[in-house]
Amino acid sequence: SGGGGYAFLLACQIGLTAIWIALRRASPDVLRHGRPGPPPPPGPDVPRTAGHRPRPQAPGPEPRTPAAPPTDHRHRHRHAVLIFLSLALFVCYGGVEIAIGAWAASFLRGADHLSATLAGIAVFGYWASLAAGRLATAALGRRLTAPTAAMIGTLGAVAGTAGILADLTPAVTGLALIVTGLCLGPIFPALIHLTPDRLGAATAVHAVGWDLPATGGGGPGLSALV
Repeated sequence: SGGGGYAFLLACQIGLTAIWIALRRASPDVLRHGRPGPPPPPGPDVPRTAGHRPRPQAPGPEPRTPAAPPTDHRHRHRHAVLIFLSLALFVCYGGVEIAIGAWAASFLRGADHLSATLAGIAVFGYWASLAAGRLATAALGRRLTAPTAAMIGTLGAVAGTAGILADLTPAVTGLALIVTGLCLGPIFPALIHLTPDRLGAATAVHAVGWDLPATGGGGPGLSALV
């Protein structure tokens, strides 16, 4: 039924929130070794005057090379878990975004008995608000940080999907659908932007290439399950 499908999507969004929180807690600074560190402090200046020959100095200790990042089994296992969670995050997000829009017309036509015209307008409002949410995120720029955009968007999408599931009136359901699209808009670009923070700059170069097809695969996959 339509209500059962949106209950499933609500559970997926709660899972999306849980994965996001787990990733934020499990991303240690040691996974960010791909970023350059601060420059070394400058050495003491030696004054030079005409005819002055600097006195040779005793050789000091050899400069210590920075320690390499840990490569033990525990570190590799934790890194693999983070990559898996990141892929699961994108699969879940892609499925939620596509499935809500794909099944919205059927839900509104079946459960709320809306006409094809009104159901079409509501679905258009969902996709338009999704695009508006992403454009608004880009317009705000640095005034809206990526972690804040992801968290607010996720919580707002959960609330919007709960409003769809509640199905109080056709007008409230249509408004909840639009709110859900608006809140889902900032999540995807925020997750892409935060990939280096979760996995490290060196790994993120390759991980993003897997995140995009994971999102695309989650859309039809989760829609079929609903």
